[in-house]
Amino acid sequence: NSTPTTSIVAPPTNTVPPVSGGGGGGGPDLVVTVGADQTTGLQVGDVVFVTFSIVATAQKGGATTLHLLVTLPDNVELQGAPLFERGSGCTGARNLDCYLDFLSAGMTTPIRMALKLMAGTQAVISARTQQAESDLNPADNQAAITLAIGSAATATPSSAVAAQPPMSFNASFMPRTNKGSTLRVRVLLSRQAQLSAVLTGPNGGRLKSWTKKLSAGQTTLALTLPKLTRRLPARMKLTLAARNGGQTVTRSFMVTAP
Repeated sequence: NSTPTTSIVAPPTNTVPPVSGGGGGGGPDLVVTVGADQTTGLQVGDVVFVTFSIVATAQKGGATTLHLLVTLPDNVELQGAPLFERGSGCTGARNLDCYLDFLSAGMTTPIRMALKLMAGTQAVISARTQQAESDLNPADNQAAITLAIGSAATATPSSAVAAQPPMSFNASFMPRTNKGSTLRVRVLLSRQAQLSAVLTGPNGGRLKSWTKKLSAGQTTLALTLPKLTRRLPARMKLTLAARNGGQTVTRSFMVTAP
């Protein structure tokens, strides 16, 4: 008997783009926005999660050979490879080139990265798109965000003990490596946490659990699936919980095993 291959239920991300670009004719109208889990009250050594979102406006043309070009200042350090949903990912350490393949009209895709603040009083992270077609409104093809470093030092004594900002936790599967009895999950944490993973069957019964202490930044986990006397259930649920102090953040995913 051969070992079953485990895969993740996810929509296809790289398909052949429609010839028309998926829009109503003409060039694309791409819009780039950016956000972070925290922009003020930061200190040197903190890890911040920054997310760029790229949208191809509906009823316009699609974009092909699409890149997001990200510029990082000298006082931040990229923590592991950025998370992506389309294309082949990002290359570079200071000037990043993230290849997104294409976006049809109405589609959106994110690029998420963990950045460690190394020095200074502020850090400006910027990005712009580059594509084969001319954009109808190039002014919104770029975005930037400013992270204020060290502002917490000016807090009054009464506010200096304010609650720690919420912990950020992102996770994604690496489907191309989910073969045989091992499931690989890429995790991004804004700070150190105790991570637990629980795999349950369709009736809620626990099949296996894992616990691991992780540092801030990106980590790839290799979770060994249980060895059962019968075949693995066709549909399973993987629940990840990151705990730090009194804060707990969870993420859940559906897993299939043919």
